Amino acid sequence: METPLVLDIVIVFLAALAGGFLADRLKQSPIIGYIVGGILIGPYALGLINDMELVRDMSELGVILLMFTLGIEFSLKRLNKVRNVAIFGGILQILLTIALGVIAGVLLKFSLYEALFLGCALSASSTMIVLRTLNDQGEINSTQSQIMIGMLIVQDLAIVVMVSLLPAIYDMSAGNVMVILKPIIKTVIFVVLVMFLASKIMPKVLDRAAQSSSNEIFLLLALCLGIGIAALASAVGLSVSLGAFLAGLVISESEYAQEIMGKIMSFRDAFVVLFFVAVGMLVNLSSFTAHWQASLIVLAVIIFGKFLIVFVIVRAFKFHSRPAFYCGMGLLQTGEFSIVLAQIGMGANLISNSLNDIILSTAIVSILLTPILMKAAPKLYTAFSKSPVLSKFFPASALEVHLNEDEADQLSDHVILCGYGRVGRYIGKALRHLEIPFVVIEYDYSLIDKLSKAGIPVIYGDASNAIVMEHAHPERAILGIQTLPDIFGNQRSARIMRRINPDLLILSRAHSRWERDILYEEGVTQVVQPETEGSMQLIWQMMYALNLPYDKIESMMAMRVENDFQSYVNDRNPHQDRMNSLRIKEFKIEEGFPWLNKTLLESRIREETGCNIVSIRKDDGFMRVNPHSTEIIELGDQVVVLGTLAQLSLFANLPKKLESVENH
Repeated sequence: METPLVLDIVIVFLAALAGGFLADRLKQSPIIGYIVGGILIGPYALGLINDMELVRDMSELGVILLMFTLGIEFSLKRLNKVRNVAIFGGILQILLTIALGVIAGVLLKFSLYEALFLGCALSASSTMIVLRTLNDQGEINSTQSQIMIGMLIVQDLAIVVMVSLLPAIYDMSAGNVMVILKPIIKTVIFVVLVMFLASKIMPKVLDRAAQSSSNEIFLLLALCLGIGIAALASAVGLSVSLGAFLAGLVISESEYAQEIMGKIMSFRDAFVVLFFVAVGMLVNLSSFTAHWQASLIVLAVIIFGKFLIVFVIVRAFKFHSRPAFYCGMGLLQTGEFSIVLAQIGMGANLISNSLNDIILSTAIVSILLTPILMKAAPKLYTAFSKSPVLSKFFPASALEVHLNEDEADQLSDHVILCGYGRVGRYIGKALRHLEIPFVVIEYDYSLIDKLSKAGIPVIYGDASNAIVMEHAHPERAILGIQTLPDIFGNQRSARIMRRINPDLLILSRAHSRWERDILYEEGVTQVVQPETEGSMQLIWQMMYALNLPYDKIESMMAMRVENDFQSYVNDRNPHQDRMNSLRIKEFKIEEGFPWLNKTLLESRIREETGCNIVSIRKDDGFMRVNPHSTEIIELGDQVVVLGTLAQLSLFANLPKKLESVENH
């Protein structure tokens, strides 16, 4: 009895491994590979799985753990800025999609009840596919992601009502009114009870677990909490997703939240993969051909109808067309709850086999298309914004300048900060502290009012649009900083700034070497990769913690700078000859040095020689890495200089009293 189960699990993970690897080689989302792997090993293809029900039950853990971790990461403060569009917009989206589904069902000759059932099934999107795709793209904290998550939560709550409502409507009578109200009352009581436990009992439980010397205690606590509350929700007739999400929400504000997250991440990812393979195993390819015409009509309603509904709703709540477009592209599928709803309908003889096949087949196809469409959303929006017809609906940018004429005229020698999200906000604080003038370009409308009240010059619009960028006056700026999470947005805004001001210094961030190379191609001065910079900070802290000698720390720092600059130069010109390669050389400041007791700014070393001062080690042994322009050159200083052989020679020969001490 045990061998078939172990064999089934091995086959499932092998199928996921093969499918995920192939999808990665084709530069597609691994989710597509997992589902295709499930199709191949499922009962309608190779039929390699012995116990389908057990595999599906185990895959349910993937849903529970994903929603549990979402609840832990979930921030009510972050959702607060999109609460109106998430709640009221989410309800409106459900009602409009149901109405559209009813119309499609009637046109396809289904009964009015089956048409209503179809509309309810189409109204729900896939929480699993959307969250996993957002995580893979690193967009989970963006404005559009928060809107989508809010709408998905509303959809999950609506499914709870539909599960009880649809069977009651089938045999409608006066006595069924209470049956309709029952799931709503149960949901409210359950949520209130869980929130009470969160505030009164869970803090004590978590404190007690933290005092234990066993590393497994938090893991067991996390599993019991997430799976236990999900099971309790299921026992009272509610969604396991809702229960798991609330379980995560219970500990989201706890100081132990991240420790619990770390304990269960590996479990979560493994069971999430199992879920997608199980979805693939449901696919019966013959159902596509049996009802292909009706399936194509319903698929068109899902993709085009839901996209338009979500897009219009988000725009109606005064969000920019770009995040509205991304939301529409993210929610244009049906999902796991649509499949569950169809199975409930079949089990209770509420719908026909043909309607069940249509709901299932269109759900699978739309799920497969979602990662592709979400990945292509930035490029598609750009293409639509350039179309003479579609640009009216998808404008390159809405423009709203929160600057008076005096402020606009005074913009000179300023910094242009593109984006004021998680990264941009810290840069903005630093600029204010340093009293450096700057202007923000931001298309998250919820931030505009806050920035204006704080006295920060802000332009509402898309930084990748030339008209918007012109209002920031790059021709008079000294620096442009890009913090947008979208590589294509950074690429276009860099191109515009470089075109307007060829001498402008531009700093940007990238998540990969490929993105870094794209930005350098557009003329970005320096690209920062968060992972690389984070690792270097750990290296510096490691060297200081180990109390290493200054010469070793300086040597490491010099090697890092030389490698970075040399890589930058070589990437731009792979045929660069040896004479033009960058070198590091150390010099000691002696009496008679022409720039003695002057600041780096006053010395004009870079302008005179082309060299950069990488570090200065003072006579007392204290070292300044990447010294500020106000740093004073003093007698006995050891300076590490970066430049080509010709530049270093010029630096050495201009001051006759300079002594070369080391050549790296």
